[in-house]
Amino acid sequence: MKKSYKYTICIMLAAVLVTAVPACSAENAVEKASVSVAPENTPAAAPSCTELTLADVSDYDVLDVDMLTSGTQEEIISDEYAALGIVRVCYESTGDKKIKLRVQKDENTIYYNLTAAGGIEVFPLQYGSGRYEVTVLENLYGDRYSVVTRKKFNAKIGDENTVFLHSVQNIDWNTQKEAVQYVKMLISGILNGAVDNERPDEACNGAVYDFTVNNITYDYDKLSDLVYNYLPDIDETFNTGRGICYDYASLLAAMLRSIGIPAKLVKGYPDYMQDTYHAWNEVYIAGKWIVIDTTYDAVSDEQHPPAAMQKDAGDYMKVYEY
Repeated sequence: MKKSYKYTICIMLAAVLVTAVPACSAENAVEKASVSVAPENTPAAAPSCTELTLADVSDYDVLDVDMLTSGTQEEIISDEYAALGIVRVCYESTGDKKIKLRVQKDENTIYYNLTAAGGIEVFPLQYGSGRYEVTVLENLYGDRYSVVTRKKFNAKIGDENTVFLHSVQNIDWNTQKEAVQYVKMLISGILNGAVDNERPDEACNGAVYDFTVNNITYDYDKLSDLVYNYLPDIDETFNTGRGICYDYASLLAAMLRSIGIPAKLVKGYPDYMQDTYHAWNEVYIAGKWIVIDTTYDAVSDEQHPPAAMQKDAGDYMKVYEY
């Protein structure tokens, strides 16, 4: 299997801008949740789950890999595609209890909320190659959880940038989504004008960035109704033209991934509002990762000259990346 791919806010801000920048609530940060794990139960039986497409290949060839559409998954936690930097979970809860997924490697731990509806959910192995432990947890009461099942496995990822090309739980994309179909039109002129062996990643990234900043408006009302397990829907953001920082970052990452440009969704704390949990992006351009904050730029550009797209990485404290 080839590993190559084709080249291609959130509370009030006063110090940096006069403009008020909205706040992304830390309350929805499930990966920061305090979880106490009880002794293990007997492992649950895994249902047979219908396969989902993990990384559709668009007209702009994204990956030289199999289409990853192999029938069904018969186990709760599958490391079948660990070499591509993903783990798949298929679990169906019989009640209304909260279900979480814990992914651990070395000193790194991250939690996710599982929908646990019997479909395959895909998560990144963003900590690179090595030994992973993935655990499904079921809530007992409060922050007390019991182990449903766990799996340990080794991931030897050929090209670790490919981790940030796939469709995963909070960057959910496929070629049928309207936002992804629009990208093809958005960059068609760039691709038509490209000469042989030219890498148009920078121009394509700029086009997607400009679209996001100029067409998505911050939804100030959304935070008040945000559920604990909220996940972005890129087509909802695309069609309504509204979203919070999580939506901005997911949309940009999905659109770029769909044309073969590795893009991370990052959560943490920017210097301009150090006490507020925020989401932004890192994009792989010309052999390096650059920081992009479309939420900040979209809000600030309403009353100020356009901000520079590339930010100083030192101004952002990364907590998690996807």
